[in-house]
Amino acid sequence: MIFMGLALISAYGDGSNDRRLESNEVFSPTPDAPSSSHPRIEYRLQKMLEAVASPKGTAQARPVQVHVLLAGPLTAETRLAIEALGGKVEIERGEHLQVLLPLPRVSELAALSQVQYVRLPRRAEPREENRLVPQSIRSEGVQATFADQLHSLGVTGKGVRVAVLDRGFQGYQDLLGVELPAEVTTKNFNLGEGFEGTRHGTAVTEILYDMAPEVEFTLIAVSTELEYMAALDWLRAQGVSIVSFSLGFDNLGPLDGRSPVSAAASRLFDEADILFVAAAGNEQQNYWSGLFNDLDGNGAHDFNAQDEGLGVQLRGGDGVRVILNWDDWGEDPAYPHADQDYDLYIFCPGAVRFSPDNACASSRNFQTGQLGQEPLEQVFFAAPETGEYNIFVVRGSPGTGERLLRLFVGGSQGEAFLMEYQNTASTLVLPSDGRSVFAVGAMDIGTQQLAPESSLGPTWDDRIKPDIVAPDGVTTAALGAFFGTSAATPHVAGAGTLLKSQDPNRSAQDLKLLLQQASTDRAVGGKDNEYGSGTLLLENFVADERLSPLSGVWWNPSQVGHGFFFGIRNNRLVATWYTYDGVGNPFWLLSAGSMAAGSRYSGTLHAFHGPPLKSPLNTLFDSSGSTVATNEIGSLDIDFIHPGEASINIQLNGDSLISPNTLSLKAQPFLAYPAAAQSPQVPYISKYSGLWWNAEQSGHGFFINIQESVLTAAWYTYDDSQGEPVWILTAGPMDSAATYSGTAYRFTGPALMSGANLADYFDETGATVNGVASGALSITFTSNTTAVVTIGNVLSVNETLQLERFNF
Repeated sequence: MIFMGLALISAYGDGSNDRRLESNEVFSPTPDAPSSSHPRIEYRLQKMLEAVASPKGTAQARPVQVHVLLAGPLTAETRLAIEALGGKVEIERGEHLQVLLPLPRVSELAALSQVQYVRLPRRAEPREENRLVPQSIRSEGVQATFADQLHSLGVTGKGVRVAVLDRGFQGYQDLLGVELPAEVTTKNFNLGEGFEGTRHGTAVTEILYDMAPEVEFTLIAVSTELEYMAALDWLRAQGVSIVSFSLGFDNLGPLDGRSPVSAAASRLFDEADILFVAAAGNEQQNYWSGLFNDLDGNGAHDFNAQDEGLGVQLRGGDGVRVILNWDDWGEDPAYPHADQDYDLYIFCPGAVRFSPDNACASSRNFQTGQLGQEPLEQVFFAAPETGEYNIFVVRGSPGTGERLLRLFVGGSQGEAFLMEYQNTASTLVLPSDGRSVFAVGAMDIGTQQLAPESSLGPTWDDRIKPDIVAPDGVTTAALGAFFGTSAATPHVAGAGTLLKSQDPNRSAQDLKLLLQQASTDRAVGGKDNEYGSGTLLLENFVADERLSPLSGVWWNPSQVGHGFFFGIRNNRLVATWYTYDGVGNPFWLLSAGSMAAGSRYSGTLHAFHGPPLKSPLNTLFDSSGSTVATNEIGSLDIDFIHPGEASINIQLNGDSLISPNTLSLKAQPFLAYPAAAQSPQVPYISKYSGLWWNAEQSGHGFFINIQESVLTAAWYTYDDSQGEPVWILTAGPMDSAATYSGTAYRFTGPALMSGANLADYFDETGATVNGVASGALSITFTSNTTAVVTIGNVLSVNETLQLERFNF
C-alpha cells in the first residue's frame, strides 16, 4: 500500500501524549451489543431511531431519505410493501433504491425479505472554501488563464453544451441575461432540497460563463449518490460535451477509482465521449491515513508508540463530521460485504478515562461479511464545548487485521480543524479519483501558489492526481469572493468548452490531453500530485500555436532502433524518420505538408546533404539554407487510426545512400511514463515539445519531446567527413522543469536493402542497433519559445547555440 511511506505530521504538540484505551468490550467473553443493533441498518440511522423512540424524542412520523440495497431488482411485492409503510421509491437504479418514508418505519423496511441493507444516503458536498478576502482582490480567472485572448479571436464556446451538476442554483433566474445566458436548460434531481437549495451552483455557472460566453448550459441539481448517478444516466442523451462538477463525496469509498460515484463518472467519459471535470477537494488538512497498528494488543490503534488518541481542537457549537474508511470494499464497491470490523469513538474534553462506555459519540456498524455492510464508520455531531476532543479507532472484532485506514475530520461546511496527526497526501474527494475523471486543484489567484486546502494525490492505486490546477479567489455575483476547488473547476471546464468550440470534432480524450497541454508546469519533474500537469494557461492556444496531441515520438515496440518524430500544428505535419542507410549509418528523411481530415497525411520524402560538420556552425549554415541540398527520395503516407495507433507506408525510390523499397508498419506513441498514467496510451505534450532551430542556420535543428520528466531529443545534422545526413540522440530525466543535460549517442544499425521488410531488420530487444557515446548535449529552455543548447564534443562541434521554436 502506498501509505507505508507517508510521513506523519504532528500538527500541534509533540505527539508524546499517553492516551490509552482502558477496556475494550470486544475482548470480553460476552460482549454487550447495543439493544437496538440491527445488522441490516446503519449505526447512524439506528441512533436516529433510538432518538425518536426515546421519551425526549418525537412520535411524529417525519419522513427520511434512505438508501436501500436489495437482493435483485425491485419486485412489485416489495414496492407495495414499501408503499404500505408510507414510503415512496424516489429513485430506482438496479438493486439500489432511494426511498422516502417515515423514520419510525425504517426497522420494518429493513425486515422486508428482499432488503439487504438500509442506510442514510451519501451526499455530495460543495468544494467551496470560506475565507475573508481584501476588497482589492477583484481579478478574474478569465484574464489569468488567457481565455480573454481566445475570446478576441472569436473562440467563445459557441455550439458547445455543458452540464453543471451541483447541489442547487438559488437566484439563478435573477442573473439570466446578465451574469448568465438569457436562457438555460434546467433539470432537478435533488429531491430533498429542490433546485434552488443553495447559491453554490449559481456561482460555479457564472465562472464557466465568463470563461465561455457563448456556451449552452444544462443546470442539474443533485444531492445523494443515486440522484447524482441518475443525473449522469440522463445526461447521456442530452447532447452534452462536458460536465462540470464542483461537489465531492468525502471519504465514502475506496480511493482507487472503483467507488460507484467515481466509476459512473469515468463511464460517462469512456462510453459517451463526455469530459467529466471534477473538483479535487479542499481536504488537504482534513485527513490522517495509515495502517492499523495495535502495538500493545488492547484493540486500539496506536497513532504512535505512546498514544492511541488523535486530538482535535474544536469550539463549542462546531458542526463536525468524522468518517473512518478502510480498504475492505471487495471486488465491487457497489455491493460491499466488509468483514474487517473497526469502531470509532470520540471523547469530549476533560475525559480522563478512555473506555468505550465513556465516549460522548461513537459509530459501531456491523461488518460481518453481510451484503451491504460497508467499511465505514461515521459520526456527525455538534461539539458541546470548546477544547480537545480525542478520536480512537478500535477493533470491532478480534479477527480484524491490519488494514489501511483513512480518517476524515471536517466541519459541516468542509472546514478543517487543528488535528494532532495528519497526512496531506491522498486527500482527494470522490469522484476526482476516477480513472477517466479530469481532477482540478486550486491555485490562489492572489499569491499564484497552490491553495493550502487543495487536495493532493496520489490515489490508492498510485495514479497522479490532480490533473491540473486553476484559479480560485475570483469574484461572483452569487457568492462574492469564491475560493476552493469549486471555483477552480469551472475555469477548466470553461477552457475545455473553448477548445471544443475551436474544433467541434475533438473528442473527450482530445480535450483531456489538450487541457494538460494548456498548463504551465509548476514543479520539478513534470506532472505531480500537487499541481498535476501545472497551472491552466491557454496562452499556447492563442493564434493557433499549439501542437496536436498526435505530436511526439512514435515507434513500433517490436522494431527497436528506428522511429519517427511527428510535429503537428494547424493541421500541418512535419515528420522525420530516423533510420539507417545502405551500410548501416544513421540516416534521416523529412516530409512536411498539410493533413487531410485531421488524421491522414500523404507527402513527399526528402533526403538532405549538407556541409561536413565542425565549429563554428555559423560558418557552415545561413538563413537561406544555401549550403544544404535536398532531393525527393520517395513518399510517406500516415493514417492516424486513433490517438494511440498509426499505419505508416513508406515508398523509397532510392539514391546513392539508401536502396529503393516499399515498407509498411504499425506505430504507436513512445511513452516515457508509467502505463497507468493515461488510458488509452497517448502522448502527453509538454509546452517545450516540438521542432527547434536557429533561424540563421537553416538546414539543421532539433526535434524535442518531453513526457512527464523525461526528455528525448534528436539533432538532425550532417557528419563531419562527407556531410551526409546523420542524427544524434539524447534521452533521460530532466534536471529541472526547464533544464536537461545528458550523453549524446550516435547509433549504427542494419543496412536497409531492397526487398526486405522492416521486421527483418529490427527486433524488440534492439539487438541489431548499437549506440556509442559521442559527447554531451545540454538544453535550457529560457521561455516557451526560446532555448539554449550546449554541444559538447559532438561530431567535432563544441559550442553554445541559441534556439527558437520553429513555427509551421
